[in-house]
Amino acid sequence: MNADRTRLRLSRWEISAVGCVLLVGWFFILPEIAMGQSTPTDMSPHADMRDQPFLYHGPVEPSVVKADGVYRIGLFVPGSGPRAEQGGAMLADGATLALAHWNRAHPHQLAVLVQASDDSVWGSAREVVDLAYRHQVVGMIGGLGAESTHVAEQIAVKARLPLIAPATSDPSLTQVGIPWMFRLMPDDETYAAELVKLLLQRGARPRIGLLGSGLFDDRMYAKEILQAAAAAGLPIVWHRLYDPGLPPDEDEAAWFQTAAPIDCLVFLGGPETPRPWLEIARSRTSGPVIYGPRFSWSLVDRSALAPFTGGMLQAPCDWWCDRDERHAFIQAFQEAYNRLPSMLAGYAYDAATVLLNACSRSDGARADLLKWMAATDALPGATGCIQFDGTGGTTAMPVMIEIP
Repeated sequence: MNADRTRLRLSRWEISAVGCVLLVGWFFILPEIAMGQSTPTDMSPHADMRDQPFLYHGPVEPSVVKADGVYRIGLFVPGSGPRAEQGGAMLADGATLALAHWNRAHPHQLAVLVQASDDSVWGSAREVVDLAYRHQVVGMIGGLGAESTHVAEQIAVKARLPLIAPATSDPSLTQVGIPWMFRLMPDDETYAAELVKLLLQRGARPRIGLLGSGLFDDRMYAKEILQAAAAAGLPIVWHRLYDPGLPPDEDEAAWFQTAAPIDCLVFLGGPETPRPWLEIARSRTSGPVIYGPRFSWSLVDRSALAPFTGGMLQAPCDWWCDRDERHAFIQAFQEAYNRLPSMLAGYAYDAATVLLNACSRSDGARADLLKWMAATDALPGATGCIQFDGTGGTTAMPVMIEIP
């Protein structure tokens, strides 16, 4: 028992000795910390990247990716299946035409288009990585809709690669201030603000029904409409989602027969929307039907507006206006592909034009290309004048087309 107590007593002495050593060490270290010898004396920032966000390209200067006097431009769009028919083919042809025109006018600054198929809305990651790192493209165009573009944006930031989106209106792509991201179409917030302004101009506050597809882009726009309407005091009587891959069944038809009456219907969809949904939409309101902007993407001429007769169509640009650049593009597209272009082809053409115009002014490095893309100022294009707002978003405003 005494031996056990001795061992216990020794253990306590050992613990006390260790504590004394630590206390003495802390006594000598504390003055150094107090005197600031272990911390920087100047805590002012070296630079604030918010002052010039487009000049920020990370801690390492990106390498020059212009090889053998040729600019490689990346393009990822749907190459097969329904999404190719709904817009991917038009995007590819529009970008290809822009490079053909560029190479004809600039034989000493040639550009090649490196295309990757983006056949799934969330499946662009592998294709974009391949474009950025294996093909070492100087800039990139894509994709069709916000989902694949968001995936590409994350990779573009990591690769310090300028990315311009020709076919999405998601505001979050550029609002977060990522300098490598550019968007050509007006965003959903702008669409919603213009829509609410139009409805308020009609006098009495109308009762509004909102019918939107379950696709990501339409759900995001519906969210912006609901927020803008609530802020303006406009009543949204009901909001209903539909499956764009299926026509309305008996239950859906029955629901619309008993739905609360409305004075105006906002209908969100696109080229994939079955025609019976258009008929149901027109039958459920005594006032106008306002069709969302994705309906306009695939239209090629005024005859394509027939299904929307009596309504109004939101669109990212006036594709049917009388502009020299638009007429020249349509004529060149018809000669090259023997068919009329949709506005998606025009947006892809303009996206490639922005990249190529910046290439001609840059030193071939991605960071320098980024600087000149951000400086794009009233560049004439097939869809209108192209200019960015400082965040990468377009300064262009959407239009509302009344269809008699």
